[in-house]
Amino acid sequence: QSCNCNAVIVEMTKRADAYFNSTVLPRATNITPDAGYDPLGDIITKAHARGMEVHAWVVVNRTWTSQTAPPHTTPDHVFNTHQDWFSKTDTGVMYDVDDGSWLDPGVPAVEDWQKSAFMEMVQNYDIDGLCMDYIRYSDNSWGYNTTAVGRYNAEFGLSGTPLKSDARWADWRRDQVTNVVK
Repeated sequence: QSCNCNAVIVEMTKRADAYFNSTVLPRATNITPDAGYDPLGDIITKAHARGMEVHAWVVVNRTWTSQTAPPHTTPDHVFNTHQDWFSKTDTGVMYDVDDGSWLDPGVPAVEDWQKSAFMEMVQNYDIDGLCMDYIRYSDNSWGYNTTAVGRYNAEFGLSGTPLKSDARWADWRRDQVTNVVK
């Protein structure tokens, strides 16, 4: 407010976890105040009292930043429950160069799960906007989840693994990201 800002953009998911009260996502492990503290509720109260908007920033497809699993919680982290939803490279690698894992937007269950998580926030909090980040594949060699490739092949009457240079495959993957946004 002292900088004459009229809105704040606050990170509410980082690694498929929540900085808000959620029944879909596990609570982020690095929230330091009391266990019952609701970061999003607190920032909304404080910002709206000052006439400022609150936009929730969410990391969409990046799931976890280590090959070591997060602790089991309630609800359990998607890393622990649905590695079958993870994107893979064309060579079958499941972790990027930073040990990050990514959900694959070509898997319909991923879209449903993400919609549940983000709609829970939209419906339960008076946010003024939702900013989606990491709403992509890690790079053009990703998107080779078995379910996603199967859907692509069924849609076009193909078999095998599409080449990452295939324009139709690239278009199909972009469409999957667009579907999540819609």
